[in-house]
Amino acid sequence: MGHCGKCDFFEAICDACSLGYRLDNNQCLACISDCDTCTDSLTCQVCSAGFSLLGTTCVGSCPAEMYSENRVCKGKMNFKKELMIKSLLDCPTTCSQCTSESVCQECKPSYLKYHSQCLASCPAKTYLSGVDCFGTIEIHFHEINC
Repeated sequence: MGHCGKCDFFEAICDACSLGYRLDNNQCLACISDCDTCTDSLTCQVCSAGFSLLGTTCVGSCPAEMYSENRVCKGKMNFKKELMIKSLLDCPTTCSQCTSESVCQECKPSYLKYHSQCLASCPAKTYLSGVDCFGTIEIHFHEINC
């Protein structure tokens, strides 16, 4: 019973498998590479030490702007006051720093901030100051009687 972690010797069947193997029809089959616990031949749930779960596979290091926590690739990394702060937030694609998934603190280059959102241009009846859009522009015309 090769990689069987718990056997029923009276019936000669496996009840549980060793790390890196999964139980399938009373047999222990190998998980995908670098995976300790899997549900099928393509889906990992817990990666081996030194690897992190990205979706359903294990990677040696998480992609850029992500970090590993408890062997799982998570969120984006924001830089604030020269310190790397882990954030579980997925900022909007136009936003470089956010406090929630809908509130941007800082926009990526070529985007303008308006009411905590990053836009390609200022909305109608607003004005641009630096990289921020502000208020509304109201133009009043008065009739002048001569």
